[in-house]
Amino acid sequence: APETVGTAGQLGSAGTRTEIIALPANADIERSDLSVQLETSLAAAMQSGLHYLEHFEYECTEQVVSRFLPNVLSYRALQRLGIEDPELAKRLPSLVAEGLDKLYVRQNTDGGWGWWIDDTSSLYLTAYVVFALAYAQDADYLVNQNVLTRGLDFLERGLDPTSKIKTAVDASRQ
Repeated sequence: APETVGTAGQLGSAGTRTEIIALPANADIERSDLSVQLETSLAAAMQSGLHYLEHFEYECTEQVVSRFLPNVLSYRALQRLGIEDPELAKRLPSLVAEGLDKLYVRQNTDGGWGWWIDDTSSLYLTAYVVFALAYAQDADYLVNQNVLTRGLDFLERGLDPTSKIKTAVDASRQ
């Protein structure tokens, strides 16, 4: 199975850094591939991932969130770390706004979100959407408070009373 490993660090002065790559004992070297990618900064590393996320083949709600949320988190990271990347800073707000608009349109009348437009609302998917909206709000994006409140209300209605929680799986889901 493919394995992706990431590491990060910073050189405070001129010099070298050694990274050890440990291959699994049962790795088939003839059918294996090793790719090493170095980036000059956190912002540079984020750009290639964000570019990939702009081109999802389908647009179910989960994919809208999975494309939208990394943009929000990247924007927030750039702000909080004081990293300036004019090209990325120019693109991210419009990508986040596009994601917000798509999520607003997909919200069902009960306050939740389904996998596709007009699907029955899913507690799991709604939790993912609300999580992303809360992060967007935390990153100082203007999030429609009514949409967020309705999503939170849907989740609250979906919670089981503690008397109905009988297993660890039920407790984890809550």
